[in-house]
Amino acid sequence: FTPRGAIQVEVGWRAQDERQGELHLTVNDSGCGIAADEVGKLFQPFYRARGAQRISVQGTGLGLSICKEIVEQMGGRIALHSQPGVGTRVEVAIPVELSGAPPAVAPAERSFDLPSSAMRTALIDD
Repeated sequence: FTPRGAIQVEVGWRAQDERQGELHLTVNDSGCGIAADEVGKLFQPFYRARGAQRISVQGTGLGLSICKEIVEQMGGRIALHSQPGVGTRVEVAIPVELSGAPPAVAPAERSFDLPSSAMRTALIDD
């Protein structure tokens, strides 16, 4: 979260051999940062950092605990690094084994017009 500044998302692949590697996801923000004594608690369900409470950031405190559970179930790891006043970096690494099947062919792109009254947008935020 950052009230102003930037959020940067990076996705990468590190091959270990022809069939195995790690998918890497990194999210950086230039937000308010989190105190060192709170970083270890952020993966606990319903925990919200003091700074988030102070500036009225909405949320339940479940996002990181859910992410951690999913990543660990996939055999991966997640880490969070933060510095107050500078920002936060979350790093995820998930081991992946490539299948022997040929890549799927994407279906041909189709487009069609909808009446403006039929357009809907959903924005979901934790």
